[in-house]
Amino acid sequence: MVTAAGTSGTSDFKEFVEEFTRLLKCALLYGDKQPAVERTLSFVVKFATAEKTEQNAGKGKDSEDEDEEADPFLENLIVFLLKNHEANNAAVRLRICQLLSMLLRQMGAKAAIDNDLYDLIYDTMLHRLQDKIPGVRKEAVLALTRLQDPYNKDCPVIEAYCFHLCKDPNYDVRRAVLNNIAVTYQTLPAILDRTRDVRELVRCQAYTVISQKIHLKSLTIAQRVRLLSEGLKDRHEMVRNCVKKKLIPSWLRLLGGNVLDLLTCLDVEASVKEAELVLKTIFELIPFPDLVKNIGLTKQQRLISPNELQPESALLWRCLAQHLREEGAEEALEEILPDLTQFCSYLNDFVLTDVMAGEDEQDAAIQVMEREFITNQLISIILVYDLSDEAGRRSLDQMVRNLLVSDKIGESLVKGLVEIFSKLHPLSTRINQLAEIISEIREPLCKTVEVPMSEEEERKKKLKVASLKVKINQVREELQKNMLDLDLEKAQLQKDELLELEAQLSQPCQPNPSTEEITQEPRNDSATLIKCLTIFCNIVECSQVEELTPALQTLHDGLILGCLRSEDPAVRNSGVQALGLLCLLSKDLAKQHITLLMQVSKIDVEKIQLTALHCIIDCLHLYGIEEFAEVAEDLPQTPLVEAPEKDDKEECVEDGGAIIAALCDRLDAESLEIRTLVVEGLCKLLLSSRITSSKLLSRLILTFYNPATGDDSFVRHILGVFFPLYASEDGSNQESLCEAVMPTLQTLLHAPTRSPLASVDIENVTSFLISITSPTILSEECQEKVNVHDTLVFTLCSEVLTKPTGYLAKVFIRCLSSLNLTPTNFSTLRQLDVLVTKVIKVIEGKSAQNSVKRLQQKIQDFLSSAPDNEATEENASTEDEASAEETKDGEPPADRTETTIIRRKRMLYDNQTITDPALFSCGDDSEAEGRSPSKRIAHSSSIDSLDNDSVTFGSSVITSTQIKIVEPESQGESNGSVPSAIPAAPQIDTELEVSQAEEVFVSNLEGLVKSSQQECTVAASREIPSSEDAR
Repeated sequence: MVTAAGTSGTSDFKEFVEEFTRLLKCALLYGDKQPAVERTLSFVVKFATAEKTEQNAGKGKDSEDEDEEADPFLENLIVFLLKNHEANNAAVRLRICQLLSMLLRQMGAKAAIDNDLYDLIYDTMLHRLQDKIPGVRKEAVLALTRLQDPYNKDCPVIEAYCFHLCKDPNYDVRRAVLNNIAVTYQTLPAILDRTRDVRELVRCQAYTVISQKIHLKSLTIAQRVRLLSEGLKDRHEMVRNCVKKKLIPSWLRLLGGNVLDLLTCLDVEASVKEAELVLKTIFELIPFPDLVKNIGLTKQQRLISPNELQPESALLWRCLAQHLREEGAEEALEEILPDLTQFCSYLNDFVLTDVMAGEDEQDAAIQVMEREFITNQLISIILVYDLSDEAGRRSLDQMVRNLLVSDKIGESLVKGLVEIFSKLHPLSTRINQLAEIISEIREPLCKTVEVPMSEEEERKKKLKVASLKVKINQVREELQKNMLDLDLEKAQLQKDELLELEAQLSQPCQPNPSTEEITQEPRNDSATLIKCLTIFCNIVECSQVEELTPALQTLHDGLILGCLRSEDPAVRNSGVQALGLLCLLSKDLAKQHITLLMQVSKIDVEKIQLTALHCIIDCLHLYGIEEFAEVAEDLPQTPLVEAPEKDDKEECVEDGGAIIAALCDRLDAESLEIRTLVVEGLCKLLLSSRITSSKLLSRLILTFYNPATGDDSFVRHILGVFFPLYASEDGSNQESLCEAVMPTLQTLLHAPTRSPLASVDIENVTSFLISITSPTILSEECQEKVNVHDTLVFTLCSEVLTKPTGYLAKVFIRCLSSLNLTPTNFSTLRQLDVLVTKVIKVIEGKSAQNSVKRLQQKIQDFLSSAPDNEATEENASTEDEASAEETKDGEPPADRTETTIIRRKRMLYDNQTITDPALFSCGDDSEAEGRSPSKRIAHSSSIDSLDNDSVTFGSSVITSTQIKIVEPESQGESNGSVPSAIPAAPQIDTELEVSQAEEVFVSNLEGLVKSSQQECTVAASREIPSSEDAR
């Protein structure tokens, strides 16, 4: 009976599981969120994880310390889910992963499952992490949460989490991983990297996880500073609020609300700006009284004790004072700041007090740096004061003068002192007074020193001290004896005598030391010169200084020029900076020293080269390149650049001249900082229209695409911002870019195999150039709006006609459809229609022809909207071209009584291109003379002015020049045919013969045109010289 009952119970259980899973399948088919489905899954989870019998409940109470065992029904349900995880329906896979994650989360904290079942869940959910549906991957992440092992360095779940945290394209999956991944030293870098995620929700979630799960001490100082800086500067307000309301308060709670301890964790000396951002946030969170307690001010003096003054407290004091000044809280400001006179005395004593240096040199250097930082903060506090108090102003002026002259003030503190001095004195007297201070620093007056005591005086002093000590001991013994005898009157007298003797011992009488005045020599050490130059630079950097005063000229002659010859690089660097600032005040001085600055930028150490390049670029930006055209002639005397020819002087100036050529040479410098600075400077000059050069633009484009500059992320960023901005400023800028297209592409096409430029994608470059020259990116404020694509399309089509099978032709054909043509420029569209028809005839391949045909269809659609008179002219032009083609083939046109003008577009070729022989060849001379009517060629002024600039190297360019062939009225129809007035050109076989034939042919044409202008009527029987006679 027992066996039968057991078998019956087992069968009932199996039937129940089968029926339960059958009904569950209905709910798994719906992937979208429906209340009925969600309630069903919630019921399934509660039912599967609940305790089924009172026996199991009692057992659970009795064995709380033991691991909980999984229910058989729960195991069967999990096995059912895992068997169907590869269903084709994405909704089923999603619901299976969701239900499994809910089951595992609902199980107790000490729940345990069978090892085989654990491995099955493990493998199945790792497989689901690779599902193509983001929702399935998200639920798989949630299901694997309880299967990760933080103590195992090679845990596959954690490795999969780290992979999806960094690589998964769906932000919901990345957020799910952030919420569920175990925080270890292995996963910490991946979590911190998510604060730079592209989605603000992921960044916000990352900061939330850091504030809740990661202790402040688990992060390095650099990581703390980066988190706060990037979070408080994030472009999205939600992320900034998360840092302000979650991260910073959580760190303050960990430190007991002590702001100074938080600043100590940030290393304020190396990250001042980040600490200021944090303090601005803290000022909004913490009340004012608590902030004052953090500073540690004394109630009476409202000062911090010099022994307790630390960099963190000084920074907090300064930031709080500035915050209260900005808020206009005058009463609160008076609670944390003393009187100006008292504060000046406090600052003067702090700076001039000697500090005992430690034995360790590193500790001594750290101590000096801390004192400089604290002094800088105290100087900045002075700028918060109201300087209307006359007594305070006098004390402040005297303190600033004393500190500037003092040897204990380095160059790092000069800027703040000069800024204070500028608020105390007007510009008319400020420069002269600071010049006097500089002179006093370099050439100090007589110094009064104490003369040491002689040996006799020193011996007398020691004897007196010894006698005082003996007498003190005697009085002390008598005092003790009287106290024992209870003789209080004598004891009181001896006590007073003892106090007097001790006072004499502490301040023994000594002879007044003698003083002596010593004349000091001028100081030319590096520290003094750098300090003087720093004061000078801070004078000139003031925006109120607009001209070169006599005092500045004196410092230029006596101080700066001498420092340029110093052997110390730091002194030379400061001297070059000072000279560059003076050049910005005087154009003549800039012309005088531009050559010197160019030499320094080439031959000196890297740091000084950077300073000199800064000065050169600033001068060019302020005065323009044309101001230095004459000075640039002296540059070839140095090994910087080659001397330009006199005839090319105007072209040299237009393209930037020798100075810009020298700057372009620095684009190949080994130093990354020099290359970055030169690129930035050239971009600024181009944007300000100080130079206009297509060659320079071509060079910058090649630099932008050069794989060798792949590590120069800042250079790439500068150029990536520059080109669209430059193209959108003005139409002339787009014309310059259009001129740079073909030289750039030719350079890339003919780059040597070993050159990095050989691997550049030419089609990508072409598409980029077409996009930035589009008229659609021109700004609305642009005064000159032109469409350079109307010109660029002729250049591209001409290149295709020249080399139809070349690589550039294939690239240009694919890019023609990207051009934005002007739909109302009907004359250009007609010329382009004819040119595109020729392109279709010469190219091969259906795809290429279809691309060009699409462009032709676009052109014809534009022409269909032309006015009626334009359409009539178009038809007439088409007929004239047809007759011109017939004449070219040797067939005589029909006789006409009116003059007909045939308009044809002529192609100009340079010496590097082999011209089509058909343009110069003809049939038999006698046949041509017998069949062709007399023709006259109308002279065009543009032919005489045609120069080599209208011909592009290596390709033909179609110009707007048109040659009109005029047919005169048929006056001699009865006289028979008239021989041709145009000499025939012989057959040409070589490129040299092409150029010679062109010259002869054009000269004959010009001679005939002149003769036709002088004589209106030409006799029919006049002899026409043959081509052989013309040669």
